[in-house]
Amino acid sequence: MAASNTDYEADLKEDLLEGLAAISATPGSIAGPTAGALELQTDTLRHALERWHHHSADPNATHVPSHLYHLLDRQYAQASMSFNALMPNDSARVLGLLDLTRERPFEILLAALEKKELGDVQPHDPNIYVDYDPECHDISEFEAEEASVLHEMTRVRKLSYTVKALRTLDGTTIASNFPLDTSFCLVDDPFEDMEITEERYRAFKGRRDPTATHFYRLSALVLVPRHRFDLFLSDCHDRQASSR
Repeated sequence: MAASNTDYEADLKEDLLEGLAAISATPGSIAGPTAGALELQTDTLRHALERWHHHSADPNATHVPSHLYHLLDRQYAQASMSFNALMPNDSARVLGLLDLTRERPFEILLAALEKKELGDVQPHDPNIYVDYDPECHDISEFEAEEASVLHEMTRVRKLSYTVKALRTLDGTTIASNFPLDTSFCLVDDPFEDMEITEERYRAFKGRRDPTATHFYRLSALVLVPRHRFDLFLSDCHDRQASSR
């Protein structure tokens, strides 16, 4: 049964991913599908949504995901994330989904996702802390220079994934700062090969080596079958409360 459950979810993700990529592309463009291919991929997406919606009506169907995240092409500012702020490819996905889900009720949301790594780093100048003197003016200047550049992490001490904000399409925040389960993303690792969005560098302190916190930020669509929306939102709020 476990293998069957895994196959169901993998097939659903594959069909959704293929269809969502197609509806954001311009038919007939160099990078986009032909009209015939687009229609075929849209049918694949429609059937996947129908299958998901149908199975989600059974509360005992544990193999059916309660929600899924699909990465947007751009990363949007958390404070202003809404449908009106989306770039053309991303807004096309939303409009396509709204059209396809008209008869198969889904909630379509926006989410700000974050991966956070805390760990040890090596300064770019390995001799900066030779004969360390915290009152030395030169050290302060060097530390300021070090803080202005990114560092490779040599050891990750703490790793977390967070949904920083969950919003309706009009920009209303309905949940925030709760743990992200990446198994609900359409891709295996949404942050794979991603460049650092922000680094917070902490200089050498006494015997403690320099450390840094690396932030990786993404924006995503969230698809939730309406049958499961109340339970999904309640779970988000529970996880938000428990993470405080």
